[in-house]
Amino acid sequence: MRKLNFHNLFLIVYLFTFCFIVSHSLLAFRCLSDQSSALLQLKQEFVIQKPYFDDPSEAKNMDTWKASSDCCVWDGVTCNISTGHVISLDLSNS
Repeated sequence: MRKLNFHNLFLIVYLFTFCFIVSHSLLAFRCLSDQSSALLQLKQEFVIQKPYFDDPSEAKNMDTWKASSDCCVWDGVTCNISTGHVISLDLSNS
């Protein structure tokens, strides 16, 4: 059986630390449930119509606003990456 030398031990600690930091940052970048609920209530106030655009890729779409998904990835929603708070809404071309 091989002994762990300093280099291997350092590599293991480094990888563990890296994985911990990455997993923590991914968990922090999630929409807060109260904000997701408020956005879904806001969505219900709109009459959703399919607009005409010269370039359909420019249209933002509230179809991505679903309770089962993270609101930070919804079209037109921007979140703070460390807190998960919604910091801006862009409802133009919606």
